[in-house]
Amino acid sequence: MARPVGSADDIRLLASGLEWPAGPRYGPDGLLYVANFASARGLISRVTPDGTVSAFVETGGAPNGLAFGPDGVLYVADAGRRAVLRVGPSGDVSVFADSYEGARFNGPNDLVFGPNGDLFVTDPLRHEPPDPCISPVYRIAPDGRVFVFAGEIPYPEGVAVSPDGSEVFVAEMRSNRLLAFPLRPGRSAGEPRMVYRFRDPGWPVGMVVDEEGTIIVAVYRAGALAFVSQQGELLERWERPGSMPTDIGLGGPDGRTVYVTDAAGKVETFQHGARGL
Repeated sequence: MARPVGSADDIRLLASGLEWPAGPRYGPDGLLYVANFASARGLISRVTPDGTVSAFVETGGAPNGLAFGPDGVLYVADAGRRAVLRVGPSGDVSVFADSYEGARFNGPNDLVFGPNGDLFVTDPLRHEPPDPCISPVYRIAPDGRVFVFAGEIPYPEGVAVSPDGSEVFVAEMRSNRLLAFPLRPGRSAGEPRMVYRFRDPGWPVGMVVDEEGTIIVAVYRAGALAFVSQQGELLERWERPGSMPTDIGLGGPDGRTVYVTDAAGKVETFQHGARGL
């Protein structure tokens, strides 16, 4: 299993001045795309390798998760608009999916593409604790048809796919668990297995998986980054007092740069021992 290069002391600031940033994704144009969840008009920013921030598009909602599709187009989990959006290269925003069997989404949080082009989307209710916010993960076909992939999940947050495409990982924020759902024929998941349980204070939120299967998880309340194997071994844990990590991406020119968004409005980076998917 791959591990990070160096230690938490090697984390460096890339950009600041963002508004509750999340969803850092390295684009095909060599720029980093970041959602501003708390911006007034749903801003998605672009960040250059030297940290220069510029506006890309406004969704009119509250964007959180980002993912580039096989077609190179940016897809957005937008909690404010309660929809998955599609953003064209020129910045045109359209609704890709916003309901299941006539019922509107709760407020999509994160999304990732599977090996066949299906999109996996977490859609949590957003009630205050102690409400567990039991919610689904949807699976959206390339033609926009929506299926329930997994239900009855306490506040599903981050979502990622294993390197071999056989499992979908989901972070249960309110129960402090990381689950793996097997992909099987059809659109619904098989029985999940628990990969790892985080200790309090926890709240696993965003995550990313490298080519060797290491899962890097942002643990918001703990102010920590956790490096977990697919088998559930905690490889490393970086605790950083005062930090509030909201999400993680892995890409860059070499594919080995980790991007960490923080609720304080910044994006930080460090190098990892394997490439992103």
